[in-house]
Amino acid sequence: MSLKLKHLVLAILLVAPLTLLHGQFSIKVSVDAMRTSRAYLLEYIGTSPQIIDSTTTKTPGQVEFTLPADAHTGMYRLVIGPQQFLDFVFNQEDIELKTNYNAPRDSLKVLSSVENTLWSEYMNFFNQLSRKQENISSLMAVYKPTDPFYMELERELSRIQQIDPESLTRRIIAEHPDTYVARFLNVELSSEVPTGLSYAE
Repeated sequence: MSLKLKHLVLAILLVAPLTLLHGQFSIKVSVDAMRTSRAYLLEYIGTSPQIIDSTTTKTPGQVEFTLPADAHTGMYRLVIGPQQFLDFVFNQEDIELKTNYNAPRDSLKVLSSVENTLWSEYMNFFNQLSRKQENISSLMAVYKPTDPFYMELERELSRIQQIDPESLTRRIIAEHPDTYVARFLNVELSSEVPTGLSYAE
């Protein structure tokens, strides 16, 4: 688990949960090619997700849960099969997501949820940066340093490394200050957040 995600988990835990007066909240997830009929909803307690509910799909691939009005704000996990899961943020809003069983995190689409739209944008930004650097580094290992293509790859890697990794963080905080995602990203930017934390899967 990347250090960036470790920081995010700690930031989530440091932000005090808020509860608003509201009815029940629905969590709906459409899962393409879902191989099982059973799904589990987990809530992060500390750094470990704990099962709080389970359901059997009435319609194949259509997973639905209901959270009470006093449900904790924070990170939750949906398990749709062995080693198949996705994490999402809950903050007193109905949530509708769409994904694929074979790649639940990479294929995630947010259909309805302000918080998870921001969360997905943030995670995709860092995942793409990381993958680009890894792919370029792998290609560079194939070519000699004197090869023109190697030099081109080196320039592209340098360009990527110069991208400000916190630019999106600051924009989300500035444009969406009242969201839960903005609050824990603001904590992440704080110098008080330590490094080297473990993240329990």
